[in-house]
Amino acid sequence: MKALLFSKIITKTKKNTKIIKKILKNLMKKMQKAFKYIDITEAQKTEAKALQQNVFRAFDEIDEMSQSHIFC
Repeated sequence: MKALLFSKIITKTKKNTKIIKKILKNLMKKMQKAFKYIDITEAQKTEAKALQQNVFRAFDEIDEMSQSHIFC
């Protein structure tokens, strides 16, 4: 019974992770497309790239922490 519940939690977590990654990827594509139509400075581009990296890094860290708590 516990193994079945554990399996369902793992499956749901993986599915949610894939959904979130897909949403983030689509959002980044839309943002990149929008940037083509507005004037931004090099400093703003650098800041945006750093923010993008931090968002993905934070998501990966949260995902890893959630995975480690599931397996404990």
